Formats: sequence, C-alpha cells, structure tokens
Amino acid sequence: MRYADGRKATTIEQQPRRAQAEDDPPAGPRLSYRPGSSGMHGRELGFSGFGLWLWPLPPAEAFEFAVEWPFGGIGLSIIELDGAAIAAATSRSVSYWPGTDQA
Repeated sequence: MRYADGRKATTIEQQPRRAQAEDDPPAGPRLSYRPGSSGMHGRELGFSGFGLWLWPLPPAEAFEFAVEWPFGGIGLSIIELDGAAIAAATSRSVSYWPGTDQA
C-alpha cells in the first residue's frame, strides 16, 4: 500500500510489533497480515479467509494498493483506491466488543 505522499506499508519482511502502551499507536505506516485457517481437501489447498490491518488509515485521497501472490498464480496487480470512501466507512463503524472504544 502506498500513500499519495510516497510512504509505504507492506506485509513483506514484516517485523513483530513491539510491546507498547495500550493507548500508543504503532509507528506507521504499518500493514499487518492476519492469516485465517487453511487446510488440504484432497489434493487442493483451501483458505477460509484472512485479514489486513492498516495503520494509520489513509487520508481522504486516492492511494495505491498492490497485491502479488506467486504461489497462488497472481502476478503483481496494482489498483487505486478512494481514501475518502474508506474514511466515510470508518465513520459508520461500531465497537465489536461491548465496553471497548476500539472500532
């Protein structure tokens, strides 16, 4: 992921997050990959899903998102995304766990 100002966040050669105070945001930009479950079904590999966590959220302007997965047969693909749409979506988010302020 590349912000309009040139800063980048990638899951390649990701370093583990260091321990920090709960209220301190991580140094950014940071893109973390959270794999879901996977398994073999006969001779085929199946995935149930995965997640990406981005900090900080992109500003309300266009930014680039790139993906490449050679093992899955996906070459480098880059798309421009609308940061304004993401910012609007965050305003509609709600806390998943009652009693917490993290959305």
